[in-house]
Amino acid sequence: KLAAFLDVFQQGRLLVTQAGFSLLTGKQLQWFTHAGLKVGELTTRDPIRAIYATDRGVVIQTRQHQVELQGLLM
Repeated sequence: KLAAFLDVFQQGRLLVTQAGFSLLTGKQLQWFTHAGLKVGELTTRDPIRAIYATDRGVVIQTRQHQVELQGLLM
């Protein structure tokens, strides 16, 4: 049963998560609820190179920096 349809064509790479979905562009990560409500955004100076889940949240890495977002589920 299809509950909703969101067109994200050419708006970034789609990452489906337990709590909704995220859109990744070169220097920005946006995350949304299942209903499509935007709940957060992270913009970096350098391109995002890696995103991975931890027990407490998500780690986002660029070439020179790393940040852990606690509470964000992937």
